Amino acid sequence: MKVLYVVHANIWDEFSGTPVIANQYAKEIFKRGCEACILTPSFKNLDFKNQKIKKINNIYYLNWPGLKNWNLDAFTNMSQNNVPNYDIPFRPDLIHIIDWVNIDPSILEKLKYFNVPILKHVFNFEDFCYFISPIYKRKNNNICEAPLSINSCSNCIEKENFKKLKFLKKIKYFLFNNKKKIIKNLETKLNTRDKIVQYQTQNYYDHLIFPSKSFAKYYFSHLKLKNEYSIISHGIDLKLNSKKKDFNKSIKCIYTGGAATRKGWKIVEDVISNICIDKSLNIKFRVYGDKNKTRKSKLKKFSNVEVFDSFDPKDIDNVMQWADIGIAPSFFETYSRIVREYINFNVIPIASGVFGVSDIVKDNVNGIIIKRPYFENLFQALKTIINNPQILTKLRQGLKETSIVSKEDEFNEIFDLYKKLIK
Repeated sequence: MKVLYVVHANIWDEFSGTPVIANQYAKEIFKRGCEACILTPSFKNLDFKNQKIKKINNIYYLNWPGLKNWNLDAFTNMSQNNVPNYDIPFRPDLIHIIDWVNIDPSILEKLKYFNVPILKHVFNFEDFCYFISPIYKRKNNNICEAPLSINSCSNCIEKENFKKLKFLKKIKYFLFNNKKKIIKNLETKLNTRDKIVQYQTQNYYDHLIFPSKSFAKYYFSHLKLKNEYSIISHGIDLKLNSKKKDFNKSIKCIYTGGAATRKGWKIVEDVISNICIDKSLNIKFRVYGDKNKTRKSKLKKFSNVEVFDSFDPKDIDNVMQWADIGIAPSFFETYSRIVREYINFNVIPIASGVFGVSDIVKDNVNGIIIKRPYFENLFQALKTIINNPQILTKLRQGLKETSIVSKEDEFNEIFDLYKKLIK
């Protein structure tokens, strides 16, 4: 079996998210005696008509032209008549699209030309949201209600693009009354986009995979789906198992989302700051990710807060063994790998009930689900545990009874699906 994986970047350019998953799948398929090729976008002036396939550590690599402003311009009508005569010197038995962000849309017609099953993984919301995660431009980062509105999305995009304009261009923008024209143009594009996503899903993809039931439900509220689909949880390495944790005088808490808005950084910063001000609350914090930003935050004055860059996945055992509690007040997730890592290492998760989290964390059973307003509820949850640390014993028992999917189990499901599709 030869499998072509499509994704927006290679792991040496972006060691996170879907590039890591694509690399993981390619390695797994090779272990089963099959061939794997990873195709990514390139913005370089390459000879795509005569490109040579590269092989690194048993995996083949190819490129396709990249597309700037993909978030709007990728969703256009495409046919075999205007597909560039570029070569893909790898003949797959099956194609697995992890994502095709930043790739010219002609890739879909080219892949269809192979006349083999095409499987599409839906890890995020880029099909319908210009910002990929439908939260950023909402007040208090509330998730956009489903289904997304073309009118509100157009206004949202226009406001964001206006912020990026230089001062003189902003003046010109007002003088020529560009706002109405731009919003009207955006509405036309977004209306076309919805129709094209519907067409692509029904005519290019033979099967869809979602990482969680809750995210699939949100996605389906935007799409009339006739395709077959599966819910396959993303697996983690269960070989790195947890040791028994003993109580110390102070509770230890970690956060791994860096300064990302989507991960709830501002909430974390404010909550930790308020807890540290109350010196009667005995707790230590470690913050991972974006050290150059987090070390300049209001947390820098507290001796019980340490900040680090993102940890190497190889060091996850040591990172997790330190902690009693892991916080994850994210505004949008489709799965949340870190919450599952917390559970695997006996770290009590205190997380927002975003997609993927509510599928595995049961409030006050194997963790704590915080509701809005996140600041008040995260602060209260931490304060309650600090004052009543025996709560951790009960929650840890719930962790032991929680089933986590392994990488091997995940790919076994995917490989079974491959075999089913190519029969």
